[in-house]
Amino acid sequence: MTETTYAGLAGRVVLVTGGASGIGAAFVRAFAAQQCRVAFLDIDAVAGEALVREVASASGSTPLFVPCDLLDIDALRAAMAQVRKSLGDAAVLVNNAANDQR
Repeated sequence: MTETTYAGLAGRVVLVTGGASGIGAAFVRAFAAQQCRVAFLDIDAVAGEALVREVASASGSTPLFVPCDLLDIDALRAAMAQVRKSLGDAAVLVNNAANDQR
């Protein structure tokens, strides 16, 4: 299978909420493969750190993981400030976080 490359994404800062698992993790992997500077937030620190190692190994690009409970507004503001300080302003936001307790 041939993977499409989007040269215009290279170097862009991407922020994914709920990025440590599932669809969010797929977004993190895909944007890292496009050579984006990826940051992701998630409440699951263990899964987040594992994804950082996986993506760094696979793509050579290490995403920034910031553990954060998005329901804690002060923590969210601090996380956003950390992303901005580390990577710059986000050009892309994937607002993926959810709390589905069906």
